[in-house]
Amino acid sequence: MREIKFRGYNEESKKWIYGYYVKFDDLHFIIPKNSKLSEFPTDSDMVVVPESIGQFTGLKDKNEIEIYEGDIVDWPNYEGRLLYFVEFLNGRFGLNLSRDGFGLDLEISKKCEVIGNKFEHNHLLKK
Repeated sequence: MREIKFRGYNEESKKWIYGYYVKFDDLHFIIPKNSKLSEFPTDSDMVVVPESIGQFTGLKDKNEIEIYEGDIVDWPNYEGRLLYFVEFLNGRFGLNLSRDGFGLDLEISKKCEVIGNKFEHNHLLKK
C-alpha cells in the first residue's frame, strides 16, 4: 500500500512542505507529519499555494526520487527523450503531454527522471 502524502509550496519560506493536506476556509495547508496539532491552523509556515499542491504517486524515479502529481519527468522512449508532467487523470496517475496521456507504473517510473515541476518549471513544458 502506498503512503498517502502531499506536498505544497510555501511562498513565505520559499520551500516545499511535505505531509498531510488540509483545506480550511480559503487557506490550504500541508501539515508535516512531525508537527503538533496545536500549531494548526495559525502557523503560516504551513500555508501553501493551492496550484502547487500535488499528491505522492507511490513511485520513485530512476534516481529514487519520489514522484508527485505535477512533477515534470524526462522519459527516454522510442521517439527519443520526451518531457511529460504527472497528472491524476481517469482514476490513475499518468504521464501527459496532452489529454490522451497514459498510466504511470513501476516499469515506466524506473526509466524516467524527475527534472522539475509544473509550479516552478512550467517553461520546460513549452519547448
